[in-house]
Amino acid sequence: MASARVLRLAGAAALVAAALPVTAAPASASWPGANGDVFMVEYDGGETNIVRYNPAGEMVGTVGRNLTEFSNFATDSRGERLVYSSNGELVLVDLESMDSTTLTESPGTETDPTFSFDGRYVVYVGNGGGDQDIFMWDLTDPSMGPINLTNNDADDWAPAFANDGTGHGDLIAYVTLEAGGDTEIFTMTPGGTDKTNLTDNDVDDFGPNWHPSFDVLAYSSKDAAGLDQIFTMSWDGTGKDQLTSDQNYNYEPAWSPDGTKIAFTKQGTAVGAPGRIFVRSGNPGGTETALTPASSTIGYDRADWQAHPGCETDCGEEPIQPTLVFSLKRHLVVSGSAIGQGGDGAAGGECGVGTPIKIQRRIDGKFKTIASATTNSDGNFSKKVPDRLGKYRI
Repeated sequence: MASARVLRLAGAAALVAAALPVTAAPASASWPGANGDVFMVEYDGGETNIVRYNPAGEMVGTVGRNLTEFSNFATDSRGERLVYSSNGELVLVDLESMDSTTLTESPGTETDPTFSFDGRYVVYVGNGGGDQDIFMWDLTDPSMGPINLTNNDADDWAPAFANDGTGHGDLIAYVTLEAGGDTEIFTMTPGGTDKTNLTDNDVDDFGPNWHPSFDVLAYSSKDAAGLDQIFTMSWDGTGKDQLTSDQNYNYEPAWSPDGTKIAFTKQGTAVGAPGRIFVRSGNPGGTETALTPASSTIGYDRADWQAHPGCETDCGEEPIQPTLVFSLKRHLVVSGSAIGQGGDGAAGGECGVGTPIKIQRRIDGKFKTIASATTNSDGNFSKKVPDRLGKYRI
């Protein structure tokens, strides 16, 4: 593992050729932002394709065609890096330089990668020990290698990393196969502690997907008839609501970046029935709208709703200094506002709730990210960081 082999890709076309033929999986969280396009897998006769639909239900592009193998991919919250799994190994791509680094080289298989919100960690599934466990890799110090967070005899998969939200602390949701034979959704800290069963029932629960607030999970669970239905629950497992209840399989929920809608797969009960992507409200009682067309031969699944950031908060050549307020215990509170701060000329008020913020400090002559935050409904943010002298920017 961790031999950090570096490869120079020859531009965006090479990234599509190298990364996307082994991609496609439902996202584990929706990064905050404006609603963009929905990516999904299309099954057209003998071909398996990655296609792109806009929210109006119009197909606007094909990312990969006639793919023969799949794995998972994820982008970070700033859209600067992409991690994917190819031939059982994790590969990290810098989307600006197009440098590609193989993170893992092991006899086992690594898959299901996802980033932490601040982009420091990649969380993924590995089976080098025989069963599937959840691992975490610190990208700021790759030489440390992966840390096994679950380290048990059960199979664990589908990690989904949540930022602090409203004070619950960073959490990783994941699925585990219980000894009784059903799957449950758990959360744990990024240190692998405080493992908590959120569903704790006798049916299969799977596919956790974090709301952009990181306080609510959408997921799938079996109903009394054995059909998959879409549910939501709070981050602590309380407040469960059933959103779908028809006589179909409804699964793989993916929150919209603005947090108001859920895209999901709906599949009939007949053998071989093709799936379709639908969109509905994230609240009980909402209406459903088909995003993909009905067909007896073409099916769709694995929706991944992409975000368009509401504004750009990197202030460029002349960074605006955030307010620094000293607090106790040798920390600083970095606070400020993203309203009207757009380096691309964004007008005041365009940055609202959930805008990702990078807090940077000049280190060795370069600004480096030391922490991340999200704006509240007023476009403001506040984050405690270690007390260090220096120049800061957001």
